[in-house]
Amino acid sequence: MKAAAYIRESTEEQANGFSPEAQRNAIYKFAEDNNLKIVKEYVDYETGRKAEKRPGFQKLISDAIKREFDVILVFHTSRFARNTMEAKHYKKILREKLGIDVISVTQRFGDYQDPSAFLNESINEIFDEYYSVNLSFWTRMGLKEKAQQGFLNGSVPFGYYRKERGAKEVVPHPKQASIVVKLFKKYATGEYSDRELAIWLNSKGFKTNKGRSFNKDSVRHILTNDVYCGFVSGKRGRGPKIPGKHEPIVDIELFERVQRVRKEKALTKNPPHHYRVYLLSGILYCGYCGAKMHGNPQREGRCYYCYSRKVGNGCLHRLNDAEILESQLVNFLGEFHLPEDVIRQIANKLRERAKSKMSQEQEENFNSILKKLERLKDLYIMGDLSKNEYLYRKQVLENEIASYRPVKSTDIKRAIQFLSDFKKFWQGEKDQKERQKLLNLLLNKVIAKDNKIVAVQPKRSFLPFFKQLADIGGADGI
Repeated sequence: MKAAAYIRESTEEQANGFSPEAQRNAIYKFAEDNNLKIVKEYVDYETGRKAEKRPGFQKLISDAIKREFDVILVFHTSRFARNTMEAKHYKKILREKLGIDVISVTQRFGDYQDPSAFLNESINEIFDEYYSVNLSFWTRMGLKEKAQQGFLNGSVPFGYYRKERGAKEVVPHPKQASIVVKLFKKYATGEYSDRELAIWLNSKGFKTNKGRSFNKDSVRHILTNDVYCGFVSGKRGRGPKIPGKHEPIVDIELFERVQRVRKEKALTKNPPHHYRVYLLSGILYCGYCGAKMHGNPQREGRCYYCYSRKVGNGCLHRLNDAEILESQLVNFLGEFHLPEDVIRQIANKLRERAKSKMSQEQEENFNSILKKLERLKDLYIMGDLSKNEYLYRKQVLENEIASYRPVKSTDIKRAIQFLSDFKKFWQGEKDQKERQKLLNLLLNKVIAKDNKIVAVQPKRSFLPFFKQLADIGGADGI
């Protein structure tokens, strides 16, 4: 039988025999004694209690769904989860849905289906969570008390250092403190951004206290941290200001001036809303791999990128110019010049279709998509999909569902006006968001390849318009 070993380290518990090596030795000995072959090992180091914050655990669940092993071995119930709800949730999925048992090699509970074994395991899981919550409580109390006494919590910020290892007090760094003051003064002029100041710091050869290069986020953290004007907090910066025992580097007046400049920049930095609208958002797909394409501003202007390429799945499709693609689609739709009697016939068909029920085959397809949505949600909950991947696939399925739903009569009327004289309608509608809605009303998919639209897929209800256009020979090349 194939087994997976799951090992989780907690720094504060290594002294209790929970070191990774101790866990590994016990798990492999149990496997040997019980004729189990360990085919995969998953490890999490110094991670939070929540399963979603443990990459090794998420990979374990993902591989379990693929049936890559038959049983999971852990050193102790606390290594699997320290939250009883999570422990029960994942064990239920593994045991009942996937047929994969979870065995604690140092706690012999027996068959999990046996009532006594179930009770014994549940009691241990409750104690595991109690221990974790209790430890967290006293840690928070210690940090709060430390802050009340005026001492800094957490890592030492750039500009300060401890004279001795383990010392409570921090003092201004002989070289970094003056740089912090310059940083605040430069930003207070309103002429520099966080990114520009990060470049300036890096050009001077400075590193963060963790030895990394500065970026806009690390600069923002400095400029908004009231530690530099002599305060501490017991709640990671969210609590009331408490005067600290350390020497301030920046005076309060300069600190508050910087905060005012930041607020002013936040109110003025965003461009007008219509410049950020991507007309093909939600309907544009890659002509190489079929993945969805998303809008993204670049230095050169607005662009669309292939999602599959961005996440590293090997697609070769480069950035596509948004202006070029959107103009092509507008020109294509501008070819609509249908006679009034044809428009009237198509409109009547649309209204009839809106009233009609789905065929048995369509209903089966519709229900199949709904089931896929449910399965997709389960995969996301179990950690098999990232949030971005889940939202992307969900949107694709929801677009398919929309194609089965009847179009509202108001939408039919608007679409007919839109297509009867597209150019006039388009020029009359100045709101870019409204233009985007119109395109989403008509089209399921627009497929692009190398700055060229190569195909469009209309919504099922508006297919007659596009068929009629093809019959009269319009819009060559799409």
